[in-house]
Amino acid sequence: MDDLFRKLAFSSLPHQVPQSLYGKAEQSATFCENAILELNQRAALIERQIRFGSALLLPPKAFGRNGAVRVMLDRISSGSDPTKELRNFRQNYRDNASRQFVGRSNLGFKPGQASGLHGAPHDNENTSIALTRRYRLGCKYDGSFHWDVGPMDGSHLNGAYRFDTRDKGVVSPKGKYANVLVDDCLR
Repeated sequence: MDDLFRKLAFSSLPHQVPQSLYGKAEQSATFCENAILELNQRAALIERQIRFGSALLLPPKAFGRNGAVRVMLDRISSGSDPTKELRNFRQNYRDNASRQFVGRSNLGFKPGQASGLHGAPHDNENTSIALTRRYRLGCKYDGSFHWDVGPMDGSHLNGAYRFDTRDKGVVSPKGKYANVLVDDCLR
């Protein structure tokens, strides 16, 4: 299940059906009904936190920091309180003075300004990528949202930083910053 969840890049809110229920229609149905109720409650808590600039929308691979975003998303998808997880994440990775999250290689992750959003996310024939353009942990978000990612010192990327993207492989942007989507793709 972890492999599937990673392939879907945290777009879904998973719940595993125990193998012991396979072949047992009535018990499976009861389990699934209860799981749907539980998932709806968890999704409602998560949905309140998914908004412009939320750490829940950080791209896991691009952010780095020993998988900090992945760990936070794993914990929330497993039932941990999203408010508490976000508070802890901000304490560890947010630079309040610059209003950015500090990722790998001292790269700043700043929400793309509303006037700077570059339209709807581009289409992709890869279903796992298409799903991640609109959903995180089973909740819908604005697919035009992106992060402006660049060195915290204000210098340009100048091709010195590599981004392992889900759609184009390894890319080394040359501008002042890169527009990094929630799903670890570049715009």
